Amino acid sequence: MAMGETAFEERIESVSEVLPSGDAERLGDLYTRDAELLPPDGDFVAGVPSVVSYWQDVAEAGVASVDIEARDVERDDELAMRTGEAWMKDTAGEVLDHVKFVEVWRPEDGTWRIHRDVWNGMGEE
Repeated sequence: MAMGETAFEERIESVSEVLPSGDAERLGDLYTRDAELLPPDGDFVAGVPSVVSYWQDVAEAGVASVDIEARDVERDDELAMRTGEAWMKDTAGEVLDHVKFVEVWRPEDGTWRIHRDVWNGMGEE
């Protein structure tokens, strides 16, 4: 079942707001049931409960906002990929981390969700 471009765009636009929110329900809804995070210098983070816990820990560590700049988005009816850069900031707007990322999205239960999420630091600026 094809889902419209607008629905997909709304989902990818919500990531910046949802990731630093610490809201378990919204975080869980963003990812597939068998989602995996591949954070830098760490193990795989697999499944919604672990993914939610990871992002809640990030929010508790002081990340208050995430600014995302997409470089490329490719999509068909079954899979989508987004690459880009993100800046994780504290409440004062100071950059805590600047990363490059790849997200793989797929539809699940009629909604686009992140299936794989990998990022690495951009180094010194």
